Amino acid sequence: MSQNYSSMLKEMEASQGHPDEKSDTVPSYDNHRSDNVYSESQPSNIPNYGSGLPSMFDFDSSEGSGFVALAPSRVRTPSPSPLPTPLPTPASVPLSLSLDKDLIFPNTIPATALYSLNFTLNSMGNSIMLRRSVPGQKRANGTIGKIVDKDLYAIKRAPFNPAVLQIEGQRKSTYSGQGILQMKHGLRGKYWECKFKDKVVLSQKKGVWEDGNGKAVASETNEISLKNKRVEGNPGLNFEIGTDDMVIDLLVAIWCAKMWFIETYDERKPTLSDG
Repeated sequence: MSQNYSSMLKEMEASQGHPDEKSDTVPSYDNHRSDNVYSESQPSNIPNYGSGLPSMFDFDSSEGSGFVALAPSRVRTPSPSPLPTPLPTPASVPLSLSLDKDLIFPNTIPATALYSLNFTLNSMGNSIMLRRSVPGQKRANGTIGKIVDKDLYAIKRAPFNPAVLQIEGQRKSTYSGQGILQMKHGLRGKYWECKFKDKVVLSQKKGVWEDGNGKAVASETNEISLKNKRVEGNPGLNFEIGTDDMVIDLLVAIWCAKMWFIETYDERKPTLSDG
């Protein structure tokens, strides 16, 4: 058993490479091991940081700005293993995610957050950022280097049309150009549609997301809507087996943008366009 684990660990380290802040790629899901956010305000020498135990930084730091910047535990179990089991590849087991404040977790136990947001989705600002975590390189002494959160997609409100959200990739591994997400009205009722370069890439109706060819990509659970913002349990997103990593990252950004729009709708009351 220990030999199999050692062999698996070596393969993980060999495939991981040397991620750094200037890299234009994010790790694939099967290489994902750890994801505690590192920043200068939360260095690794803070007691209990990243351990799932309380620290002096676990408090609401908002000061009437309308933003909620929290430092919750990124681990859902009190004592996570130092090297969590890698996530299964989308080709073998479907990926399921759930939103918890500003963190997005895979539905595995134990689980560490796979994505993070710079603000919670009830923030009244004009932009938010979706990020993926990159594991640090293992050092010669066995310790793991600093964890870096990679910016994936910037999500912004359109300057003169609050009913439109703009989604723009920040890396070479993301969709190029600027995407437009809108709630639309048609013969089939209200639905969500995301276009890149005037081409429909993803659309959603009744909780099911489809690609531009009408193929189901993912489904939402505990979906919030304009009529029902308070649901039991955390909002979730369940992907179909074999969904491409680039599509997963984009749909997570679109999913967050949709929820951000809904959470702040009453305060903004935009006029929805029929397109």
